[in-house]
Amino acid sequence: MVVVTAAGADWAALQTRASLSALCFRRGCAYRERLESLLAGMGLGRTKMQEFGTLEGIIGGVAAGIGISLLPLAAVERSPLRTSLSLHEAPDPWAVAPTQLIHRRDSVMTAALSRFIAHARLGWQSDLQNAVIA
Repeated sequence: MVVVTAAGADWAALQTRASLSALCFRRGCAYRERLESLLAGMGLGRTKMQEFGTLEGIIGGVAAGIGISLLPLAAVERSPLRTSLSLHEAPDPWAVAPTQLIHRRDSVMTAALSRFIAHARLGWQSDLQNAVIA
């Protein structure tokens, strides 16, 4: 997970503002809960939460300078708006969002599912190590 701001935004300066706008999904989303927890943990309780229905909408709003967000690194890096964004390392414990894969034991383990599980266990760890965060 990374804190996402508009390109060139001074994240340190944004953290000292009296109020801040944060872009997120609707209530009930785990990413929103993590963002709210991060902001509260940083003492940024006076945050205006602006709800969007799509990831592209959140990224577009951040790129336009409307506010900040906390998003998965992979989602932001693959965005066509990546060059309009700055990524900032999220502090622990908000830096990692555990993801679980659940499948039925009595279902067929296809080759595609097997490869996906292998990639999830190994591949994303190296993706995080190779990430470029400003």
